Amino acid sequence: MGVVGQNMIITPIPETETRFLLGILHPRRLDYFLNSLKRIDYVDIALAKNMLIVDALESLREFALENDYDYLILTSDDVIIPYEAPLKIMTDCLLYGYKVITGYSRIKPTRPELNINLEPIYDIDRKIGRPVWFHEYNFLKDYQIWDYLNKGQYIIEVWFVGWSLTAIHKEVLEKIKFRGWYQDRIVINNKRYVWNVSCDLAFSYDSWKLGIKKFCDLTVFVPHIPARLKTMRIGIEEPELKFIPATRKVL
Repeated sequence: MGVVGQNMIITPIPETETRFLLGILHPRRLDYFLNSLKRIDYVDIALAKNMLIVDALESLREFALENDYDYLILTSDDVIIPYEAPLKIMTDCLLYGYKVITGYSRIKPTRPELNINLEPIYDIDRKIGRPVWFHEYNFLKDYQIWDYLNKGQYIIEVWFVGWSLTAIHKEVLEKIKFRGWYQDRIVINNKRYVWNVSCDLAFSYDSWKLGIKKFCDLTVFVPHIPARLKTMRIGIEEPELKFIPATRKVL
């Protein structure tokens, strides 16, 4: 996998109105996230509230398809969404017709590793159904992004995407259902659940197997602030899909 050159010709989406849905995995109520979200007024938003991760992902996928959205843009709710970041991803989709394009985040605020990589995890087919350890991902590091940007390379092809404003075209949503890479048991608010782990890895793998290329816009950085498990509202509040329509149009 490599860099998308500035002069590469990419077939654009036909000139029709392209509809975007910002889909949010929303099991928590984090002020830093909510403060950033309430400013975003130019794209329809769907909040999958108080759900286990696969349930949330599937509810967003089904809502996007049933309501004829062209792209679902996924994010978790333990981030700060820069106001212009979803717009940059939307513009990439309109200009170049990417089937999957994402922004990126630091996995931990004080570490250089980012939630994207360039190549499949080594021997990945033999790791299906079991944990893949952090070092095996070979995540890109922040200083590598600076090298790309200094060379004028703003969009690169990637293998792993981690829900930092990941736009997925409806053709991909029709082919891939969200799932966990493996299952574990977890206690949330004193209740036991079967937890589907590494859904982002499962999506990255499934799309790779289907020959779907994935890209990252290196100008779209989404600050990630990990939250404690006790902040989840799963089991306390009822699951709900909340829709917030855009109030203005920018594209």
